[in-house]
Amino acid sequence: MSDLTEDLHRVTNTVIAVAGSIVGACVLGFIIYLKRWHIHYYYSSLKSAALLSSASKESVDNFTHISQRDPSAVYDIFISYCQNDRSWVLNELLPNVEETGDVSICLHERDFQIGVTILDNIISCMDRSYSLMLIISSKFLLSHWCQFEMYLAQHRIFEVSKEHLILVFLEDIPRRKRPKTLQYLMDVKTYIKWPTAKEDRKLFWKRLRRSLDVIGISSREMNV
Repeated sequence: MSDLTEDLHRVTNTVIAVAGSIVGACVLGFIIYLKRWHIHYYYSSLKSAALLSSASKESVDNFTHISQRDPSAVYDIFISYCQNDRSWVLNELLPNVEETGDVSICLHERDFQIGVTILDNIISCMDRSYSLMLIISSKFLLSHWCQFEMYLAQHRIFEVSKEHLILVFLEDIPRRKRPKTLQYLMDVKTYIKWPTAKEDRKLFWKRLRRSLDVIGISSREMNV
Protein backbone atom coordinates (compact mmCIF):
# COMPACT_ATOMS: atom_id res chain seq x y z
CA MET A 1 0.00 0.00 0.00
CA SER A 2 2.87 2.32 0.85
CA ASP A 3 4.50 1.55 -2.51
CA LEU A 4 1.27 2.44 -4.28
CA THR A 5 1.07 5.67 -2.33
CA GLU A 6 4.67 6.56 -3.26
CA ASP A 7 4.02 5.75 -6.92
CA LEU A 8 0.89 7.86 -6.88
CA HIS A 9 2.82 10.67 -5.20
CA ARG A 10 5.57 10.49 -7.86
CA VAL A 11 3.02 10.49 -10.65
CA THR A 12 1.23 13.44 -9.10
CA ASN A 13 4.49 15.39 -8.79
CA THR A 14 5.40 14.53 -12.37
CA VAL A 15 2.00 15.66 -13.64
CA ILE A 16 2.25 18.89 -11.64
CA ALA A 17 5.78 19.53 -12.96
CA VAL A 18 4.76 18.88 -16.56
CA ALA A 19 1.61 20.96 -16.22
CA GLY A 20 3.60 23.75 -14.59
CA SER A 21 6.17 23.65 -17.38
CA ILE A 22 3.44 23.78 -20.02
CA VAL A 23 1.69 26.68 -18.27
CA GLY A 24 5.03 28.49 -17.86
CA ALA A 25 5.89 27.98 -21.52
CA CYS A 26 2.45 29.26 -22.55
CA VAL A 27 2.80 32.34 -20.34
CA LEU A 28 6.31 32.98 -21.68
CA GLY A 29 5.09 32.53 -25.26
CA PHE A 30 2.20 34.92 -24.63
CA ILE A 31 4.56 37.55 -23.18
CA ILE A 32 6.91 37.16 -26.14
CA TYR A 33 3.96 37.54 -28.51
CA LEU A 34 2.85 40.74 -26.77
CA LYS A 35 6.39 42.11 -26.76
CA ARG A 36 7.37 40.80 -30.19
CA TRP A 37 7.69 44.30 -31.70
CA HIS A 38 9.96 45.47 -28.88
CA ILE A 39 12.07 42.30 -29.08
CA HIS A 40 12.47 42.72 -32.83
CA TYR A 41 13.37 46.38 -32.36
CA TYR A 42 15.90 45.56 -29.62
CA TYR A 43 17.51 42.96 -31.89
CA SER A 44 17.67 45.48 -34.73
CA SER A 45 19.14 48.07 -32.36
CA LEU A 46 21.95 45.70 -31.43
CA LYS A 47 22.71 45.10 -35.10
CA SER A 48 22.69 48.85 -35.75
CA ALA A 49 25.04 49.44 -32.82
CA ALA A 50 27.38 46.79 -34.21
CA LEU A 51 27.30 48.47 -37.62
CA LEU A 52 27.96 51.85 -36.05
CA SER A 53 30.98 50.52 -34.16
CA SER A 54 32.39 48.98 -37.36
CA ALA A 55 32.11 52.31 -39.19
CA SER A 56 35.72 53.22 -38.52
CA LYS A 57 37.13 56.73 -38.70
CA GLU A 58 39.42 55.54 -41.52
CA SER A 59 36.36 54.56 -43.59
CA VAL A 60 34.69 57.91 -42.98
CA ASP A 61 37.88 59.85 -43.78
CA ASN A 62 38.36 57.82 -46.96
CA PHE A 63 34.98 58.85 -48.33
CA THR A 64 35.52 62.44 -47.18
CA HIS A 65 38.57 62.52 -49.45
CA ILE A 66 36.51 61.07 -52.29
CA SER A 67 33.97 63.83 -51.78
CA GLN A 68 36.69 66.48 -51.83
CA ARG A 69 38.20 65.08 -55.03
CA ASP A 70 34.79 65.07 -56.72
CA PRO A 71 32.86 68.15 -55.54
CA SER A 72 30.15 67.55 -58.12
CA ALA A 73 29.22 64.24 -56.49
CA VAL A 74 27.06 65.91 -53.84
CA TYR A 75 23.37 65.24 -53.32
CA ASP A 76 20.74 67.63 -52.03
CA ILE A 77 18.83 64.94 -50.12
CA PHE A 78 19.68 61.46 -48.93
CA ILE A 79 16.45 59.44 -48.68
CA SER A 80 16.26 56.73 -46.03
CA TYR A 81 13.36 54.32 -46.52
CA CYS A 82 12.52 50.64 -46.26
CA GLN A 83 11.66 48.34 -49.13
CA ASN A 84 7.97 48.26 -48.14
CA ASP A 85 7.72 52.02 -48.78
CA ARG A 86 9.57 51.92 -52.08
CA SER A 87 6.42 52.47 -54.16
CA TRP A 88 5.61 55.69 -52.26
CA VAL A 89 9.13 57.00 -52.80
CA LEU A 90 9.08 56.18 -56.53
CA ASN A 91 5.47 57.14 -57.30
CA GLU A 92 4.96 60.11 -54.99
CA LEU A 93 8.22 61.61 -53.75
CA LEU A 94 10.39 61.48 -56.86
CA PRO A 95 7.78 62.89 -59.29
CA ASN A 96 6.96 65.74 -56.91
CA VAL A 97 10.48 66.65 -55.85
CA GLU A 98 13.26 65.45 -58.12
CA GLU A 99 11.52 65.34 -61.49
CA THR A 100 9.84 68.73 -61.13
CA GLY A 101 12.59 70.65 -59.42
CA ASP A 102 16.32 71.24 -59.45
CA VAL A 103 16.84 68.77 -56.60
CA SER A 104 19.26 65.84 -56.62
CA ILE A 105 18.11 62.87 -54.55
CA CYS A 106 20.23 59.94 -53.43
CA LEU A 107 18.44 56.57 -53.45
CA HIS A 108 20.29 53.46 -52.33
CA GLU A 109 18.93 51.29 -55.15
CA ARG A 110 19.99 53.79 -57.78
CA ASP A 111 22.99 55.70 -56.47
CA PHE A 112 24.95 53.29 -54.29
CA GLN A 113 28.26 52.36 -55.89
CA ILE A 114 28.49 48.77 -57.11
CA GLY A 115 31.25 46.73 -55.50
CA VAL A 116 31.29 48.80 -52.29
CA THR A 117 29.89 47.50 -49.01
CA ILE A 118 26.45 48.72 -47.97
CA LEU A 119 27.94 50.26 -44.84
CA ASP A 120 30.52 52.29 -46.76
CA ASN A 121 27.91 53.31 -49.35
CA ILE A 122 25.63 54.64 -46.61
CA ILE A 123 28.44 56.61 -44.96
CA SER A 124 29.66 57.94 -48.29
CA CYS A 125 26.28 59.07 -49.60
CA MET A 126 25.10 60.55 -46.32
CA ASP A 127 28.38 62.41 -45.93
CA ARG A 128 28.00 63.83 -49.44
CA SER A 129 24.36 64.84 -48.96
CA TYR A 130 23.36 68.31 -47.90
CA SER A 131 20.29 67.07 -46.02
CA LEU A 132 18.62 63.85 -44.92
CA MET A 133 15.02 62.74 -45.27
CA LEU A 134 13.70 59.81 -43.23
CA ILE A 135 10.54 58.15 -44.57
CA ILE A 136 9.10 56.79 -41.31
CA SER A 137 6.72 53.84 -41.10
CA SER A 138 6.30 50.82 -38.83
CA LYS A 139 8.29 48.73 -41.32
CA PHE A 140 11.03 51.38 -41.36
CA LEU A 141 11.49 50.93 -37.61
CA LEU A 142 11.93 47.18 -38.05
CA SER A 143 14.71 47.49 -40.63
CA HIS A 144 18.17 47.44 -39.07
CA TRP A 145 19.63 49.33 -42.05
CA CYS A 146 17.02 52.07 -41.67
CA GLN A 147 17.68 52.18 -37.94
CA PHE A 148 21.38 52.52 -38.67
CA GLU A 149 20.68 55.46 -40.96
CA MET A 150 18.49 56.98 -38.24
CA TYR A 151 21.36 56.64 -35.77
CA LEU A 152 23.67 58.34 -38.27
CA ALA A 153 21.14 61.15 -38.64
CA GLN A 154 21.28 61.68 -34.88
CA HIS A 155 25.06 61.49 -35.04
CA ARG A 156 25.13 64.22 -37.69
CA ILE A 157 23.14 66.51 -35.41
CA PHE A 158 25.25 65.79 -32.33
CA GLU A 159 28.76 65.38 -33.67
CA VAL A 160 28.96 66.97 -37.12
CA SER A 161 26.49 69.83 -36.60
CA LYS A 162 24.66 68.99 -39.84
CA GLU A 163 21.11 69.72 -38.80
CA HIS A 164 19.27 69.57 -42.11
CA LEU A 165 16.88 66.72 -41.43
CA ILE A 166 13.32 66.17 -42.66
CA LEU A 167 11.04 63.57 -41.07
CA VAL A 168 8.17 62.29 -43.19
CA PHE A 169 5.67 59.98 -41.51
CA LEU A 170 3.66 57.69 -43.76
CA GLU A 171 1.58 56.51 -40.80
CA ASP A 172 1.02 57.24 -37.14
CA ILE A 173 3.57 55.61 -34.85
CA PRO A 174 2.27 55.18 -31.27
CA ARG A 175 4.59 56.65 -28.67
CA ARG A 176 5.14 53.24 -27.07
CA LYS A 177 6.55 51.99 -30.40
CA ARG A 178 8.88 54.93 -30.97
CA PRO A 179 12.53 54.15 -30.28
CA LYS A 180 14.44 56.71 -28.25
CA THR A 181 16.36 57.88 -31.29
CA LEU A 182 13.16 58.63 -33.21
CA GLN A 183 11.56 60.32 -30.20
CA TYR A 184 14.62 62.55 -29.84
CA LEU A 185 14.53 63.52 -33.51
CA MET A 186 10.80 64.26 -33.21
CA ASP A 187 11.49 66.45 -30.18
CA VAL A 188 14.12 68.57 -31.94
CA LYS A 189 12.79 68.57 -35.50
CA THR A 190 9.43 69.51 -36.98
CA TYR A 191 7.98 66.60 -38.91
CA ILE A 192 5.29 66.17 -41.54
CA LYS A 193 2.74 63.41 -42.04
CA TRP A 194 1.50 62.04 -45.35
CA PRO A 195 -2.27 62.65 -45.47
CA THR A 196 -4.66 59.83 -46.21
CA ALA A 197 -7.14 62.22 -47.84
CA LYS A 198 -6.17 63.01 -51.42
CA GLU A 199 -7.44 66.59 -51.18
CA ASP A 200 -4.92 67.33 -48.41
CA ARG A 201 -1.87 66.33 -50.43
CA LYS A 202 -1.53 69.71 -52.10
CA LEU A 203 -0.87 71.23 -48.69
CA PHE A 204 1.58 68.42 -47.91
CA TRP A 205 3.73 69.17 -50.96
CA LYS A 206 3.49 72.89 -50.29
CA ARG A 207 4.78 72.43 -46.74
CA LEU A 208 7.53 70.08 -47.91
CA ARG A 209 8.62 72.55 -50.55
CA ARG A 210 8.72 75.30 -47.94
CA SER A 211 10.90 73.15 -45.69
CA LEU A 212 13.32 72.57 -48.59
CA ASP A 213 13.46 76.29 -49.25
CA VAL A 214 14.22 76.97 -45.57
CA ILE A 215 17.25 74.68 -45.57
CA GLY A 216 18.49 76.09 -48.86
CA ILE A 217 17.20 73.51 -51.35
CA SER A 218 15.11 75.32 -53.92
CA SER A 219 12.71 73.58 -56.27
CA ARG A 220 10.18 74.66 -58.80
CA GLU A 221 6.45 74.27 -58.28
CA MET A 222 5.58 70.68 -57.40
CA ASN A 223 2.83 68.57 -58.88
CA VAL A 224 -0.07 67.25 -56.80
